[in-house]
Amino acid sequence: MSEFFNVSLETFPDCAIEVSNGVIVGVNSHTKQEFPSLHPPCPLPSPLSALLESKEPSGTAFLNGHSYTWGKITGHTSLLLLIRPFPLSSLNDEQISGLLHQTRSCMQEILLELQTLTAECDNAPAVVECVEHINKNYCRALRLLSNTQFLQQMGQPSGIIYHPIAMDAVAFCRQFTSETAGLLKLAGYELQFDTTLSSLLMPGDPALLRKLFYTLVSNAVKATPPSVPVQFTLEKQQGRGVFTFLNEIAPSRLACSRKLPLPDDGAGMGLSIAQHIVSLHKGTLLWDTQSEHHYRTVASFPLSPMPKSLTVHTPKLEQDFGFSPALIELSDLLPSFLYHV
Repeated sequence: MSEFFNVSLETFPDCAIEVSNGVIVGVNSHTKQEFPSLHPPCPLPSPLSALLESKEPSGTAFLNGHSYTWGKITGHTSLLLLIRPFPLSSLNDEQISGLLHQTRSCMQEILLELQTLTAECDNAPAVVECVEHINKNYCRALRLLSNTQFLQQMGQPSGIIYHPIAMDAVAFCRQFTSETAGLLKLAGYELQFDTTLSSLLMPGDPALLRKLFYTLVSNAVKATPPSVPVQFTLEKQQGRGVFTFLNEIAPSRLACSRKLPLPDDGAGMGLSIAQHIVSLHKGTLLWDTQSEHHYRTVASFPLSPMPKSLTVHTPKLEQDFGFSPALIELSDLLPSFLYHV
């Protein structure tokens, strides 16, 4: 019996652990299955005792390689800790890692066979056009794999590798626009960058910020009518660097029902990835409607503190099979002829 509930701990659907003076005095069968090492009269281990010492009455925790929700109830002579595992997905992390690895291996084999076939066909125009379409869809698949892996790593204890450096945000934006605007123009889109600043130092991870901007540009362009430019600006406001993407909204987007995805809609992973990249930089990401036909996306980042020491950069494992990041990240937008390899 629980000392302060006057009921059996077995009545609780979660793992129920009763603790008095740091010592376990009772557990239910769910606890015995989930945490076999917990039994009276053992001391409560530190990861769990930290939950009891927390000022919060409930929350989430990562224990023994798994995620849990928890809550606690205070009694007269003891505490009750309730723990519930997050619902298990059909695939665990190991299975997802195996799936990503095997898929990349299969795609590598397909690419090798395709290159062999192309060489044997003596660059016949019909074959070249077909290969360009295949390469474009190949890059779309690579982007899906990359985003899936990013989301998986977000949920792991090690997290996403974040290497901030002292970077010139103005030079970074100009370089990004130079690399991206030319490709988008070939697809009938326009990206314009404007700033009154000559330079702006801020801490940031260039690789992550580039992925963020590709996502924001892609979303803005998809919603914009053809030949209408997407405006990209950078300002300094109250000790923060403010990056803004302003775009018109195409009539088809305004009139459509969002219950069904549009043909060029993505897989829905970009928003979560963008928010995580911004949070790693201690920034904020906001969306608002400027008017009935204009949409604005704003990413704001602190300009300090600057990194005081150089970070060690481990070379990134090449997983894109020689395709440029721009061709992969913008593969939903660009024409097939750009994928002639």
